[in-house]
Amino acid sequence: MDTITINVAGKKFVTYWKTIQKLPKTRLGRLTQSSPEYDPDANEFFFDRDPKVVNSVLNLYRTQELHLPSTMCGLALKQELDFWEIPEEMISECCWNRYTEQMQETQILDILDKTLGENGPSSDVNPTWKEKIWLSMEKPFYSVPAKVWNLIYLIFVLLAIVVFTLSSVRELRVAKPNINNITANGPYKSFRALIESDLHVILYYLDLSCIVFFTLELPLRFAVSPSKKTFFRSFMNLVDLVLVIIMWGSFCLDEIVLKNNQSQEITIIVIVLRSLLSLRILRIFHIARRFDSMKVLFLTYKASVKEIFMLFTVLIIAINIFGTLAYFAEVLAETNTFENIPVALWWAIITMTTVGYGDYYPESIPGYIVGIICALAGLVTLSMPIAIIATNFSAYYSCLPSRKQRHRRCAYMRKQGELTVERCESLHQMEGEEVTKGNVANGSKIVVVGSAVDDTGTSTTHF
Repeated sequence: MDTITINVAGKKFVTYWKTIQKLPKTRLGRLTQSSPEYDPDANEFFFDRDPKVVNSVLNLYRTQELHLPSTMCGLALKQELDFWEIPEEMISECCWNRYTEQMQETQILDILDKTLGENGPSSDVNPTWKEKIWLSMEKPFYSVPAKVWNLIYLIFVLLAIVVFTLSSVRELRVAKPNINNITANGPYKSFRALIESDLHVILYYLDLSCIVFFTLELPLRFAVSPSKKTFFRSFMNLVDLVLVIIMWGSFCLDEIVLKNNQSQEITIIVIVLRSLLSLRILRIFHIARRFDSMKVLFLTYKASVKEIFMLFTVLIIAINIFGTLAYFAEVLAETNTFENIPVALWWAIITMTTVGYGDYYPESIPGYIVGIICALAGLVTLSMPIAIIATNFSAYYSCLPSRKQRHRRCAYMRKQGELTVERCESLHQMEGEEVTKGNVANGSKIVVVGSAVDDTGTSTTHF
């Protein structure tokens, strides 16, 4: 007979032999009666696969166009196409975007897993006491003590930033008794005025408590860290170490040296240390490190590097053009609004970014025309890359619930004894590899951002 019967999970499909032989390099195109799938009693070929996609596959043989069903997941479709040995190049262009959409989400999930780690309970069945302390300090949602610790940590981070900010307010400082007036002459008068005064007693003890807390917290995290080398590879850990040294150095100079020695050299050293204390503001990145939504924001910036670079490139070109035009327009009108071209460039920057300080502005009709075009060009230039950046953020942020569901699924299967930790990780890796291979082969664009996973199993994001 000229017909062939294909039984897919109990659903039978009948077509002509000459139809499936149109694509001889596929699984159906190579079928013969000697194939292992052939059942001589029923005179049919049996496949234990999902029958939903078979109609689309057979239509490919008939029409040379592959239109995919809209009711199937993109990853499941890819697995079926791989089984039937149908190349992705055969997918019709009208179905391509829908097919790659879910594939891209899978790759984004892999990126989120590598970058964010697992904030829930650890996959270790019986972690040691050091591992429990480390997980509690690094993962805010690991346990109830972890939540309490991270709340206390965030309070001290915010407190340190607030105290540092308020320490520059002169009304919140108290003049030191019996100190020589050294602010009358010499440089750094503002810093010298701060040196000649002390913090208010409340701010002083709050600042001291922050110094003690961060001094104890850093060696504790180092002691329970699974890898000491990896610990010091973290930029924020190095910043913490430097800040602790600077804070104690500044404290000792204030309390011991400066009270007994007010020489010019000691004053300069204190000024330098006080300046370095501004690095304390970097502790705010600890807040971002503990919340997934903040990490997604940094991932968005990394994924949008090309767009941001394009934005700055176009802005620099436009600023030079409009700044130069505005300068010569005002010079020819003899208004002398802009002293030189750099001042005109400053005006162009403020105008294109829609800030508009009003310290400089054109006063001639040609200058007005240049200003109008400059403002409109700034709006158009800023709007296009920002839309792309917003799309990248939406793509990452919308995948956070899917990531949580992935971990819930693996945790449930581990609990039922159906899946080991290694098997769960390998499944994630296989999914990512399938997506990567398929999209690299077809040149589809998937956003990939830099992330790192340390050798302790704890994911790190470098800010």
